[in-house]
Amino acid sequence: MIQTTKKYLNVFFWPSWPNNPYQVLLAHALEPLGVKVEIVPSSNRLLRAGVQEQQPAYLHFHSLYYLFTAPKPFIAWLRSIKALFWLLTLRLSGKTLIWTVHDLQNHDDRNPWVDWFFSFCFSRLAQGIILHSERIQQQFVQRFRIAETRKLYVIPHGHYLECYPNHIQPSEARHSLNLRKDQLTFLFLGLIRPYKGVPELISAFQSLSTESAQLAIAGKPASEEIGNQIRDAIQDDCNIHLWPTYIEEDQIQVYMNAADVVVFPYRRVLTSGSIVLAMSFGRACIAPQEGGIQDVLDSSGAFLYDSRQPIGLAQAMQASIENRELLATMGTYNRQKVQQWSWQDIAQQTHAVYQASVSAGKIL
Repeated sequence: MIQTTKKYLNVFFWPSWPNNPYQVLLAHALEPLGVKVEIVPSSNRLLRAGVQEQQPAYLHFHSLYYLFTAPKPFIAWLRSIKALFWLLTLRLSGKTLIWTVHDLQNHDDRNPWVDWFFSFCFSRLAQGIILHSERIQQQFVQRFRIAETRKLYVIPHGHYLECYPNHIQPSEARHSLNLRKDQLTFLFLGLIRPYKGVPELISAFQSLSTESAQLAIAGKPASEEIGNQIRDAIQDDCNIHLWPTYIEEDQIQVYMNAADVVVFPYRRVLTSGSIVLAMSFGRACIAPQEGGIQDVLDSSGAFLYDSRQPIGLAQAMQASIENRELLATMGTYNRQKVQQWSWQDIAQQTHAVYQASVSAGKIL
């Protein structure tokens, strides 16, 4: 009897996101479809993989920023040219380049012209480009002047149901965090970076002048400067609670279940796995009408606001206080909504992108 060896599609994910289960969940869902994924920790490893791989290989990029970032613009330009030459070489050698667009520009606004130029060029090199919503696709086409849209694919962001422990009761969660049980609890959870607007969240909360609500902020500040800025804004406000540290995976459930509503006061956002996480935990949300947020959240599960309005965030928070009796129902709606974004379905769509991208020969 002749034994045949199963052929896999060899895919390399880059860069590695060790603190985000997104890539691991997608990789595991792709495996039954005959896709072997290696999550590559460094660009040098990615280069070796691309050059040494004898079989057709797919290089799947989830960010471009680390290919060109540098403290000085001149060095960033040099790095970008070098990286583009390398990518062109890989493309001409038969490798397939895939790009999932999680952001239209880097969050730190460092070297914006280099960022735009690199993304513009890579959008021509890539054979397949994945975007998480229709609105994001429209913004992408406009920003990078895409004329050929056949290689663009809209695939939603997968859910985080049953990805993290979720067994603690709200009363127990609040007790463990020393939060009052009678107050409505707003939560911000995650790495604190300037673009996420935490100082604006504190200001909006304090403008409410209410004793019926409390604000919980949990996450490690990305810099000493932003950490000090937040502490100065809080001062001695006894209704604001701060945990300025990295939140371990098994502790996410504690903060989520202690909250009535999760707030995303982002100054700029395209797509957000954190919003999908909050929905997966069955929480109502407050978020700006930015990027692809409106393709994920709607008024049945969220209070959406216009970020261009100075008091938009405060108004959304006030609306959640006035509609406190609806928050649990809104959270249940969100949890039910994310069930449609299963990783099995997303893997099938991603696999179809891989197969279709092989024949995309022209550089456009």
